[in-house]
Amino acid sequence: MKISLITVTYNSSRTLRDTIVSVLAQTYQDIEYIIIDGLSEDNTIEIIKEYEPQFEGRSSPLWKHTLIKMDF
Repeated sequence: MKISLITVTYNSSRTLRDTIVSVLAQTYQDIEYIIIDGLSEDNTIEIIKEYEPQFEGRSSPLWKHTLIKMDF
């Protein structure tokens, strides 16, 4: 069964690293990880891009990560 984890961010640079590290530490393999950003003005996007290669390197091709930028 696939589990979707969704993180919604807006200027979340102070807490985002802990969240991403927690997701990476999960042992369950069938995970889809989605990050939705509300056009952050801090370095939230840079943090996401920093961790992006670690998701691509997961042993299971079932890991998926998506960055969605939203403008309201």
